[in-house]
Amino acid sequence: MADFDHRAKFERELKRALETLGEEQLGDVMRRLGNPPDPSKLDVAFYGALSAELAATIQPKLEAVFLDMAKQTMDDMSIGIEWGIVNQRAAAWANQYTFKLVKGITDNTKFALQESIAGFFKTQMTMGELRGKISVPELKDRLGRIIMPAVRADMIAITEVTRASVQGELEILKEIQKDDPSIKMIAVWQTNRDDWVCAICKPRNGKKRGEDWREDPPAHPRCRCWINHVFEGR
Repeated sequence: MADFDHRAKFERELKRALETLGEEQLGDVMRRLGNPPDPSKLDVAFYGALSAELAATIQPKLEAVFLDMAKQTMDDMSIGIEWGIVNQRAAAWANQYTFKLVKGITDNTKFALQESIAGFFKTQMTMGELRGKISVPELKDRLGRIIMPAVRADMIAITEVTRASVQGELEILKEIQKDDPSIKMIAVWQTNRDDWVCAICKPRNGKKRGEDWREDPPAHPRCRCWINHVFEGR
């Protein structure tokens, strides 16, 4: 199978949605904190609301990617599968994975906000400086804070579109093998084979599962690799 046909479209949509949400939530954080900032205003209910908003933004996108890639896989293989089952599996996977993803993002957000507010009092920042510190935290290597600049929204969009598209293809393969367990297919790692391919993924290109890799893409943040499945008989 080819790479995900609509990858760029879904990446743009998810990135734009995350950027919009990030700006809204940054404004909400600053309003709640007040001047001088009162960290007690960012309570359990506040972080619960952040998580709910983020989940509502991400989950439908991941489900749509899953289904789009599942349909592409069916078309590429010229097969028919009960679509209602695929829909159910897409919703279940997106719900379960989004919960895990959002928990990590919220935990990182909470830590970044606490660090930023502590720095406000320690270094006597202005409120403008605090806003800048919250919107672009110093913890640059942590994936996916809710309060994020465009670069983090882009990173999450690329990484999670890759993940959801791989899951959509895998679901179709599961259904095929469920209908006929004698069918043997094996996953093969695929990259774009250009100068942008990283040192992690380049050696995996064209390798079957179990040779140089075991975990499906994405292998790292911003990974755009995918997998093909080759028929290995019955």
